[in-house]
Amino acid sequence: MNFFFSSQIASNFVLNGGFETTFSPPWSREGSISIIETPLLKAPNGVKVLQAAGTASQSIKQFIPNLIYTLSFQLSGNPNDQRVYVLRVSIGDSTRDFSFTSSGNTAEDMKYELVGFDFPPTPSTFTAPTLTFQSLVDGVRGPIVDNVVITRKCIFFFFFFLFKIFFFFFFFSFSFSFFFLSFLSFFLFFLSFFFKL
Repeated sequence: MNFFFSSQIASNFVLNGGFETTFSPPWSREGSISIIETPLLKAPNGVKVLQAAGTASQSIKQFIPNLIYTLSFQLSGNPNDQRVYVLRVSIGDSTRDFSFTSSGNTAEDMKYELVGFDFPPTPSTFTAPTLTFQSLVDGVRGPIVDNVVITRKCIFFFFFFLFKIFFFFFFFSFSFSFFFLSFLSFFLFFLSFFFKL
């Protein structure tokens, strides 16, 4: 499932996802984890980024069963060591590896990429799952991470597309179906924002 096409409504489940305040708590660290400030490396937002040359983790508050969540973050690599950086990201039972080739990026132009994935809460994530960033390359320089966000996807997103597919196949020849789809889109979006579902 491509998280870029998801509809997200909710506050961020990650504390200090921009690394602008004291690193620990809520984060814990192992290895050469460091916080780097502008102008040493330019942050996509704010003035601080995480250099994940080691392992950084945080316990996340309880999820709600039967809903889908989205993890996203900005990824780059230390421009002082031009190579391929590989970062392993895990939350509960879901794990993904991301790579960034630090070639041509500079301290002023870090060429951040927005990456992430959708994940369902499994039984092991119902109570305080652990979000972990782990560098898979050696050395004191590592992947650069910022703007870590976990949000709950809008529950109306799925129903909206079911309605859209249904009316396309069965009523696309009638003009009122397009009016109804427009009204339904507005109505579901209004509900999702109002109730923050």
